[in-house]
Amino acid sequence: MKHAAFILATLLLAAATIAAGVGSYRSHDYHLQTMPHDTPMIICEIVEPPALEETVRDIEEPVQEDEHKEQFIPPDLPMIREDTFVNLTYEEQDLLVSVAMAEAEGEDSVGKTLVMITVLNRTQEYSAPVGEIIYAKSQFCTSRMGIQPGEDCYEALGMVLDGWNESYIEGDWDHTKKILWFSADGYPPYGEPLFRYGGHYFSGI
Repeated sequence: MKHAAFILATLLLAAATIAAGVGSYRSHDYHLQTMPHDTPMIICEIVEPPALEETVRDIEEPVQEDEHKEQFIPPDLPMIREDTFVNLTYEEQDLLVSVAMAEAEGEDSVGKTLVMITVLNRTQEYSAPVGEIIYAKSQFCTSRMGIQPGEDCYEALGMVLDGWNESYIEGDWDHTKKILWFSADGYPPYGEPLFRYGGHYFSGI
């Protein structure tokens, strides 16, 4: 009798265990079947790095400079007014001062200015630089160009840089002409005689 009761109790325990296992499986399966299919499964988002060529382009792109930024002007540019026809470097200005002193040492500032104007007119007429005009053979007294220039020479240079020209000389002569030659021994045999100033006779075309 006791043996039969033990067997019955064992069977009941086994049946209860199986029933619990089946219930747990069904509950898990039901949970999977009822889970929404659109449930997001993304844990993190990987951002794709920019293309290498785009990165290089951003680095190499030049920086736009300010158009209104004040520009640096080298000191070797001519120090003259913009409303004059003269365009001279410092070296050319020194040459004009020297040749004016050599050719018109005893003249006033206007006489020295006329020497400089003669040189400048020749640069335009013959499309040659100041130095080439002055040192052309037998044209100017370059052997005396080592003389220390006087104050009148620098006054003459200032007049030239301010736009002074031979047309300011009063007299009955054609003021549309440009002087190209001068001499201390009367009018040169070139061009049209124009006027005399101080000890020089000027002619031109």
